[in-house]
Amino acid sequence: MIVEVPRERIETILETKQETSEDFQEQVINAHALQRARLQHYSYSVNAQIQAKDIQTLIPLREEVSAFFIGAVRSLNISPRLLHRIQRIARTIADLA
Repeated sequence: MIVEVPRERIETILETKQETSEDFQEQVINAHALQRARLQHYSYSVNAQIQAKDIQTLIPLREEVSAFFIGAVRSLNISPRLLHRIQRIARTIADLA
């Protein structure tokens, strides 16, 4: 898969407020707290620990996302294991937002 990304103007980059390490650390702490709260009734404390048998319950997909994943699995020969890894990573990224 190839994705073209337009070059960002240097002025835009310099005008953008850059996150500090402390800002990012706070996001990570908040994401961990969110994950612990969501997973408190399971034997996991973070998304990375979720086993395949619990993926569909703990990281449900909307119908259109599920259809996208089905197409990706078929056209790119993605294994179920990799698909589950993608789901866990995507959930973690969403928790950081």
